[in-house]
Amino acid sequence: MVAAIGDRPAVPGAYWAWLGGTALSLVGVQAMAFAMTWVAAGHGGRFAAVVLTAINLPRALLLLVGGAVADRVGAWRVMVVSDTAMVAVTVALAAAAWSSTDPRLPLLLAAVAIGVVDAFYLPSTGSMPRRLAPPAALARAMSARQLAGQLALLAGPSLGGLLLAVAGLAGAALTNAATFLVVLSVLLALRSRASRSAEPRAADRRARAQWPRTRCSTRYRRWSATTSPTTRRCWPGWPARVPTGQRPSCANSADWRAARPPPNTAGWPTNTRRRCAPMTASAVGSSRWSSTRPGTS
Repeated sequence: MVAAIGDRPAVPGAYWAWLGGTALSLVGVQAMAFAMTWVAAGHGGRFAAVVLTAINLPRALLLLVGGAVADRVGAWRVMVVSDTAMVAVTVALAAAAWSSTDPRLPLLLAAVAIGVVDAFYLPSTGSMPRRLAPPAALARAMSARQLAGQLALLAGPSLGGLLLAVAGLAGAALTNAATFLVVLSVLLALRSRASRSAEPRAADRRARAQWPRTRCSTRYRRWSATTSPTTRRCWPGWPARVPTGQRPSCANSADWRAARPPPNTAGWPTNTRRRCAPMTASAVGSSRWSSTRPGTS
């Protein structure tokens, strides 16, 4: 549920949790990018340009493919797999930088892997504000995301320089891996929560899709409605007059009308009459009783 602040709906807490993890991860990414560029520049400007190209070229070439894959398999799954891959890449880079005296090959391979993962991750993460924030709060959610991104762009290189001076490229890579573990944990928690809340809606959609558009299903829908608590309250004794488990067949579809006793609202409170008014005999032919699909009114 989304609370309102004044006349503006508040952004849900799930969105703030995701944004916090994403901003932290972006700080780690910018820190490691600065460290990688600095180390690559130490081996010549040409090699530094190759490393930057190895990051940006796969990202540009595969970005549309990443969006198509996200639409095909789902943004949640793509983000979880991408964050897991980034943890593996950064840990491998840290191990290679710690044990190797020549980091050029690990830097180049890590740059290619980062560019490929970004191409799949960016379209999926771009859809998260719409998934986690209601339409009325979407503008505030997008503004907060832009602000967090700009702050990360400012803080990341400074942190990267500090980590590079203290722990080298391996320290910057391990710090980035830790931030990806944080955002991965947030995504897994939010995904399980979203799955639990979506189960009833998905079941209702499946039931509606499988419900046949036939006259018989309409009669069964009408029959099913008579088992509701409101029906039992408005028609005392219904459906006791019909044997349990027996419903009118399509051939005898008039049975359900004949079996229903007329409503007797004499002496009922006003609010009870108001609740039972749609269920009177005059409403039998209305759209309330003519719905052919479950979950509709």
